[in-house]
Amino acid sequence: MTVEKQIIAQFGLLNPINARHAPPVGSLSLALTDLAPTADGTLAVQADIAKLFTTASTDAWHRAIHSFLISTSLVECSPLWSGVCGYYASHYTVRAFAHLFGCFLLFNKKRLVELNLANGTYSCTFRKKQGSDREHKVYWKRLMDESPIKSDHFFKVNVGEDSEVSQRDRANYADHLSSQYKTFLTLDKNATRRRIDTISKIEFTEPPFPHIENFIDLTNVHIIAYHRIVKYRKFLDDLLGSSSRYWNVNRNPSFSEDYIDFQVTENRDLAGTYRR
Repeated sequence: MTVEKQIIAQFGLLNPINARHAPPVGSLSLALTDLAPTADGTLAVQADIAKLFTTASTDAWHRAIHSFLISTSLVECSPLWSGVCGYYASHYTVRAFAHLFGCFLLFNKKRLVELNLANGTYSCTFRKKQGSDREHKVYWKRLMDESPIKSDHFFKVNVGEDSEVSQRDRANYADHLSSQYKTFLTLDKNATRRRIDTISKIEFTEPPFPHIENFIDLTNVHIIAYHRIVKYRKFLDDLLGSSSRYWNVNRNPSFSEDYIDFQVTENRDLAGTYRR
């Protein structure tokens, strides 16, 4: 079964439930912990596990949007934390896609978990986490494998100096950053709206990944984060249409509706089409 068909099936499982229902914190990790075998292996699981992969994905995407709002609101009062939050806005979208494609890193059991659907039965494959299997690398690798977005220019392997990771790392770990400490100003709702509107309308021919020499490169950090957030929404819109009640409710989170309309100005070659 293709990834796209599996995703459609998983969202179908959510139609009978309250679309605004939020599972308790840690529901997926706790459920997988209870199931995890002592050795590597594959076992059949109930459809409830597949539901949790799907809701965990949507939750991570909502977390990305929330982080983006915080990041854009901090531009003037704390460029350092704006950059860090901008990184997490991008990272949570990558994580949302990875969960959507059936990938989950189970830290407490040191296992990588892969969800699959075959012949009407869901299964989870557990394998031991290696020392190099850090969260950022694991989820990015899943996107670069045979996933529907592996060729998207906004989701190239994102390491090194041309990435929002480099901006986060310098903000977190470099010494002597006192020149970046600005006079603290209270947050301004209208300024945040204007910032997001400006970011959404910037034109470019290639994704403008932030470079470490331009630290703190907040404009490009925000462009990358915003476009990735929009691409997750477009992917599911194209794939599901209006068939999923759960997605129809959760594609417009109430906490962001005053700030984000999910519109972008984008070169046609970079737009991406995700259709089954």
